[in-house]
Amino acid sequence: MAGRALPGTRRGARTIPTMPLHAFRRAVVATVLEDAAAPATEDVAEDVQGFVADGVGAMPLHLRLGVFSLEVLLAMDTLARSGKPFPRLGSDQRLARVRSWETSRLGPANQFVRLIRSLVLFAAHERTGL
Repeated sequence: MAGRALPGTRRGARTIPTMPLHAFRRAVVATVLEDAAAPATEDVAEDVQGFVADGVGAMPLHLRLGVFSLEVLLAMDTLARSGKPFPRLGSDQRLARVRSWETSRLGPANQFVRLIRSLVLFAAHERTGL
């Protein structure tokens, strides 16, 4: 599985897989952005995606690993419940999954959605005044 070097490490010293979870996070960000009050243009959506990726990437390693672990857990949960990876679900199904995580009894799932929603809304507001 392809990976990328973690910031603050020697080139190739430690890597984390990026391909499948990169698509998962991008789909979660797109879903949260779609759920915002106003539709975003493609360039705004890309700016928001970049802001979220940079925000998560700037976290200390132990927090990034926590976010990564939650992404794995939520991606596997979605696959087990729907039979499809999160990015391949329809927009209504993705929104229903995100809302179920928001109300989940699993506290970290709520916190993951809050983190992503906060970063998305901040970036969108900065870019468009949403």
